[in-house]
Amino acid sequence: MRIALAAAAGALAVGCAAPARASGMDLPESFKGTVPLFAGSTVAMAVQHKEGDQAHLECAALAAEVVAFYRKSMTEKGWSEDAVVTLPQGQTAVFSKEKRTLAVTALDAGDGTCRVVLVLAPEE
Repeated sequence: MRIALAAAAGALAVGCAAPARASGMDLPESFKGTVPLFAGSTVAMAVQHKEGDQAHLECAALAAEVVAFYRKSMTEKGWSEDAVVTLPQGQTAVFSKEKRTLAVTALDAGDGTCRVVLVLAPEE
């Protein structure tokens, strides 16, 4: 994967290139078998980093539906739900299992779709 950064006049633009699929990019390797993909979502960006891997999703659902899916899915996989925070346009949920942490933030776009950021922290 390549990450390109460009800054101009006080603005920062970030672009990623990774192997593409018809439905979007692939999830980071650390997510596979650990973090499920919300049905019908598209991976818009994926980043692997020593501080934690990230996936940015776009989906045709409300933020509350997406967070409810991850609350159910992750607890069924044995993860503890550590926090759920309601935001003005969505929700954040934080889960942990052994020495790993997953944060899920889903924000409504206002048109029946939402943007989701998944951050999977490495084992400490």
